[in-house]
Amino acid sequence: MNEIYTILQNFNNVAKPVAEETVTEAVEFDPQEFEYIMDEIRGLADQALQMLPYEERRAAESNWHAHILGAIGGDHGGDRLGGSMHTMANSLTNVAYSSDEDEDEAWESIERTAQNLLK
Repeated sequence: MNEIYTILQNFNNVAKPVAEETVTEAVEFDPQEFEYIMDEIRGLADQALQMLPYEERRAAESNWHAHILGAIGGDHGGDRLGGSMHTMANSLTNVAYSSDEDEDEAWESIERTAQNLLK
């Protein structure tokens, strides 16, 4: 029985920093800051477009401007290009909603491993 206790102690010493690292990575992501950056990029693209003469603006609007907005995605005309592009809005959604899941999965993995060691 002492061997199992020692194994579990050693496992806990190794697993805890790994789980904490997973949680730390998830906590560092700031969805509001990410969304702010998306808005800034969108605003700069619009500003650059407005600087162009009318003749060039039409071509830019249907090419580089549309690609930038498409890469940002979301509710601000970013879906103009269609297709299956992974947008910044997709990343925001995926990361913002997965941080809690990552922490839960890390601890569940530790618990499963501990249970397997006890068998």
